[in-house]
Amino acid sequence: MSTLNTTTAASRPTLGAGDVGKSYFETDSNKILVWDGSAWNEWNSDQILSGGFNNNFSASFDGVDDSINCGVISTLSQATAFSLAFWFKPATSGAGAMLGARQNASNTYSFYNNSFYIASQGSTPSNKQLAYTAPSGTGWHYYVLSYDAGSATLYIDGSQAFSDTGFPPQLFTNTSHNFHIGTWGPLTGSFASEGLYDEVALWSSALDSSNATALWNSDGTGFDITSDAGSYNQSSNLIAYWRCGDGSGDSSSSGSPADGVTINTVKNIANPGTFDGAGANGAVYASKSADSTNVPY
Repeated sequence: MSTLNTTTAASRPTLGAGDVGKSYFETDSNKILVWDGSAWNEWNSDQILSGGFNNNFSASFDGVDDSINCGVISTLSQATAFSLAFWFKPATSGAGAMLGARQNASNTYSFYNNSFYIASQGSTPSNKQLAYTAPSGTGWHYYVLSYDAGSATLYIDGSQAFSDTGFPPQLFTNTSHNFHIGTWGPLTGSFASEGLYDEVALWSSALDSSNATALWNSDGTGFDITSDAGSYNQSSNLIAYWRCGDGSGDSSSSGSPADGVTINTVKNIANPGTFDGAGANGAVYASKSADSTNVPY
């Protein structure tokens, strides 16, 4: 019979590159820790190793005209299924998110404050808007919107916020409209977010509740969603993943991401070279090293 070594958060042993796989039970946090050669990882019930996945930056928006423009998401042209996930930290308690694509009022898929809206001109039905209650407070929350042939379900922090039918059966034809983070299409002013966004992702499939829970990962820690892990099995349908400062190739006005420095490019690490995001009108990075509340984990 084997015995698992024990430790506490304050007395974790110092290990090296040759100690890969060594495991401990942390008695004060009730976590199982696994050493990967350079960092401690936490093993949870979803069989996802977390802790070695760094998240140091998020994108900060002023609520006036800041945005990240990710270009035309051509993969979703007339799509009958897609999913959108992101972390959002509002500046005002109860404020909802602002992001999506909009060609005009008759052709859009967007989060608009405390509602989700799809309009596809020529479809039957042609549009539907569904309200939801955003969490109170100004903390970080994780949103997963799943759309499947006219049905839409929203999960916030792994729990269902709404589920309804009657939306257009497909998204509108992508022609000249771009997907924006931090604003409702190209609109500014009352259509722009004030707050922080992080880890924004799009899939060409409808994520189910198991995937939504795995992405939330129960305790709000993150993992690399470009690979399947635990109950998450949709990495092959991931078409865009913008890490907002932590992605390979993300850049700022100073060259590399830094606290309070204006965003130049947020790369799509799911499919490099496609749908890269460009910061507009002063969207800035926020640094975990400066303020631990600037990133969700």
